[in-house]
Amino acid sequence: MALIPGTGAPEGHAGFVLRSWGPLDAPMLFWFAVQAVGSLIGIALIVRGYLIGEASHVAVFEYSLLVFASFWAWMLWGQAVPPLALAGMALIACAGSIIALRSDTPVPAGRAPAGEAP
Repeated sequence: MALIPGTGAPEGHAGFVLRSWGPLDAPMLFWFAVQAVGSLIGIALIVRGYLIGEASHVAVFEYSLLVFASFWAWMLWGQAVPPLALAGMALIACAGSIIALRSDTPVPAGRAPAGEAP
């Protein structure tokens, strides 16, 4: 909408979607590239984790991203975490604990537990 003459975006957060990005200078493009490369590396590592590990273990670590993202949003920008989100984080921690304690014998990476078909 910002590119069409005569149309304006509301001020503040209400017009966020309707406003243009502004000038894309070299430092901004650099940080876009850094973020893109970091995301690709992270996704590749998650895929590799699912390939060599047990999916139930890897999924807990993948969901732990929500806990770390909330922590850094609180540390960097002072964003409060709602009670429902805290309850979800507690469930993620509980699931990780249950998975870690459910078996007495560790399963080597990429192998099925004894008695199960691969």
